[in-house]
Amino acid sequence: MRVLLTRPDAELSQLADAVTRLGHTAICAPALDIQPLAFGHQAIMNIDEFDTVVVTSKPAASALVSVLDEYWPQWPEGLRVLAVGEGSGAITRAADIATQVAQPSTSEGVLAHPWLADSRRVLLVTGAGGRGLIDAELANRGIAVTRLDTYRRARVPLPPALAEALLEPADIAWVTSVDALDAMRDWALPAGAIRNCWVPSARVADHARSLHYSSVRVLPGADNASVLAQLTKESL
Repeated sequence: MRVLLTRPDAELSQLADAVTRLGHTAICAPALDIQPLAFGHQAIMNIDEFDTVVVTSKPAASALVSVLDEYWPQWPEGLRVLAVGEGSGAITRAADIATQVAQPSTSEGVLAHPWLADSRRVLLVTGAGGRGLIDAELANRGIAVTRLDTYRRARVPLPPALAEALLEPADIAWVTSVDALDAMRDWALPAGAIRNCWVPSARVADHARSLHYSSVRVLPGADNASVLAQLTKESL
């Protein structure tokens, strides 16, 4: 099968190699580009005042760990990180920070995690404009949320060579966020260019259907393991 992969470029090669090893054709077309942002360090300096730190991606986790090193030669007692995705969790675990990974690896998985039931203050380390659902729902619960936007996601135009490649339809497009779906809308692909759209949550699925994707499947999470497990089943 032809599998369109739309993750940011830095995250694509490993996934593409795994898809190829399963016997499929990987088409790499990043929909979003991760661009680091300068951000204030006050929240990091006062990180011991938060009950839970939520990191929503590998770039967010890397930014957190790099700045923590500047202010905390020894991590504050009780520091705990709730990560979206095993990749994000691996970065904070490697820094010896107590970490759990949300199940599933989505905003909904974060909100269902028991750590938030006893949290009054949460630090959300994320990308600009992202994870609005977490913000809104925690506020509804009376939890004080401080956002730390460490990067922005810029839409990536579809290169002409990839546009030509997609004249032959992709059997599957793996799209992990609403923002990525919106970026792909700008590509103005011909009708039928994507036969099946795989997404990590019902919320992203609803958005895909609003953009007229007729065949949408919800996988258990946004991590690579979720899509690779499903592709393995499809290969049997």
